[in-house]
Amino acid sequence: LGVETPVGRVVHSGDFKIDPHPLDSTGTDLNLFRNFAGPEGARLLLSDSTNIVREGRSLTEREVKDSLDKIFAKAEGRIVITLFSSHIQRIQEVFDLAREHGRTVVISGKSLANNIEMARDLGIAKLPPSFFNAHNGVPDLPDDQIVLVVTGAQGEPLSALSRMVLGGHRQLEIRKGDTVVMSSRMIPGNAKAISRLINEMYRIGAEVLYESVHAIHASGHGQREELRDMLEAVRPTLFVPVHGEYQHLVKHGRLAVECGVEQDNVILLEDGLPLTLLKDSFRLEQRVPVECTLVDGKGVGDVGYAVLKERRILGDEGMVIVVLVVDSETGSILHGPEMISKGFVFEQHYSHLLEDAKCLVLDEIEAARPGQLGRLQEGIRSSLRRFFRRVLERDPVVVPVISEV
Repeated sequence: LGVETPVGRVVHSGDFKIDPHPLDSTGTDLNLFRNFAGPEGARLLLSDSTNIVREGRSLTEREVKDSLDKIFAKAEGRIVITLFSSHIQRIQEVFDLAREHGRTVVISGKSLANNIEMARDLGIAKLPPSFFNAHNGVPDLPDDQIVLVVTGAQGEPLSALSRMVLGGHRQLEIRKGDTVVMSSRMIPGNAKAISRLINEMYRIGAEVLYESVHAIHASGHGQREELRDMLEAVRPTLFVPVHGEYQHLVKHGRLAVECGVEQDNVILLEDGLPLTLLKDSFRLEQRVPVECTLVDGKGVGDVGYAVLKERRILGDEGMVIVVLVVDSETGSILHGPEMISKGFVFEQHYSHLLEDAKCLVLDEIEAARPGQLGRLQEGIRSSLRRFFRRVLERDPVVVPVISEV
């Protein structure tokens, strides 16, 4: 993104990599960046920092396709490929290799099907001659004539790959002898789910290939030398590293200094910190409050700290509900106390503890005066929490439900 402003030209790189010989385009035009920046260089560059810690240059799609070609040539059974459903170029590579090696393509995954359909309609994807969507049926062919392209590169529990592994897919399953190619980068936070999936596939008897041990995925983010190329093309006076954790921003800022940006002109911004460009300087404005907006079902932003705290307690400790019906005039018990445990203890195993808890409830009722419903509820809640902490070292949510008649 190149923006002309009254105080100079601003360049925002977005996510980028520099591939001198891409499969289906002319590659990154660095001269365009140089010409836009002009002889003096741009006033400000905001540049992607994601892969600053990776030395050298990123793998190219041509190298990825060569690796996939070798897998197609070597695999004796079915090939199962999982990738980002938005990576149209990688999907097209698989289609082309399937055509070359005489394999029929079967896809599974709603997002994958939608993206392929849109790419085909726009003329940027060419379907192979033999193509099926598993939703409409799977052809009865020998294993060495099939390649499955499925969603689930990040171990998502409802994705096609997860359901194929765990037995929840209606049309497909992972089988012994399959070669599974996980053609994507493991996003931080998903490692546990992906590792579990890989273990299950090996348990079934499949062979699994993934990025850390095979050249089957090329990042969409440039590595250190590509980031250097961008800095040298734009030659900014001011530099703001973006898209990365704070450590990435710091290291990208150091690279900018190596490329000629003055140290004082490297500006590390965090969420909510505005930057104003002036004619001959810049100013950091007062921080704007920013926070996460939680979306829960149809509610947007209506789940606050108190609700989250309660849910964590419910998830960790469970809940005990005490149901009582009392006479409003005399305070005598008409029904109960009935103890209902959810996520707290197995009631048959701890039935004696719940009986002891009922005795504590009765003690609280005897000590309370008629009409003091609020005080009775609080007394039951406090008494039972103390009891459960002492006996079981657990602290469930205690909900007294008392009705007066």
